[in-house]
Amino acid sequence: MSSGPCALSLALDEGFSYCFLIGFDLKGHNNLHNNIYAGTKNYYGRHAKPTYHMNWVSQILTLLKKYTNQRIVQVNPMNQFTPESWKNHSNFSIMDLYAFNNMINN
Repeated sequence: MSSGPCALSLALDEGFSYCFLIGFDLKGHNNLHNNIYAGTKNYYGRHAKPTYHMNWVSQILTLLKKYTNQRIVQVNPMNQFTPESWKNHSNFSIMDLYAFNNMINN
């Protein structure tokens, strides 16, 4: 399991009612590898093609199916991208940055 879905799994295992996906952009931006460490040692170059995202999609989908009594919320998805397979689950929702900011500050 990849690091992001693994962290999500740990939070769900710990019993958190809500888990927020922040920075889970899934796809690259402008068809480029989208990683803050791109171009550094042990990472793809800044102009590399994006990483295949369906592994992350599948791993999070497995968690949505396993933890049906806990909410997984995608915050401010990059380029409005949310996998269709996630949208079919009642324990999944999407939240914009304004709503998230309001939620955590009130």
